[in-house]
Amino acid sequence: MTEQLLQQADIALNLARKNSGPLILITGGPTCEDIDPVRFITNRSTGKMGIEAAKAAKELGLSPLLILGPTPLQEQVRDIPLIKIRSAADMLQVLCHLFPSCDFLIMSAAVADFTPLETSITKLKKADIQNNNQEFTLKLRRTKDILSELNNISCRKSKFIAGFSLDTTMNITEGLRKLRIKGLDLIVINSTAAFEKEYSTIKIITTDHQEIDLVNNSKFNTAITIIQELLRLKSSTEI
Repeated sequence: MTEQLLQQADIALNLARKNSGPLILITGGPTCEDIDPVRFITNRSTGKMGIEAAKAAKELGLSPLLILGPTPLQEQVRDIPLIKIRSAADMLQVLCHLFPSCDFLIMSAAVADFTPLETSITKLKKADIQNNNQEFTLKLRRTKDILSELNNISCRKSKFIAGFSLDTTMNITEGLRKLRIKGLDLIVINSTAAFEKEYSTIKIITTDHQEIDLVNNSKFNTAITIIQELLRLKSSTEI
């Protein structure tokens, strides 16, 4: 699987390089963490934000490459190089492989924080539960923090990264914490109200202390603003 995934990544990269604009990696959708061949852990992300960000990047003259978790919205991706991943480990592997080639990264995917400690190669059955209470305990382990891993790559300082901070409400404190500890250039603070919606309310905060509030904005227009801010941050370092 590893070799096939990296081959898919290289094909997508070559397609993206046919465009003249700066390369922007965009992640979107959920990850699926397998329990057995039938069951898995996932979340409610649809991938809409990542897909709209890829469209916005193309509109602005960049060369987008979309890394997308399992979503039925995949059919909405047209003429944009696409890498289909399944798990948090897949996402990490692809990003570490492609990161040196990019200029920008938008991490809009809802990557799982936990994955099963073990994945059964056969379907788990009710008969497998042997305790009197008929209880099944699923042991989880933390997934690797992708942004922390990317920060360890030597070329990190030349890249510009936007991350997302999602909570049940607009949590500014948590967003600022993530902006700092994850070494981001820009944080997008949003809430679970954005799931499965065409419009969202977000707050953008940058490392140079710019704050932008977007209320009930389309995800395409939100992506336009995020990318414009990344471009502005990059240009400010070149003066």
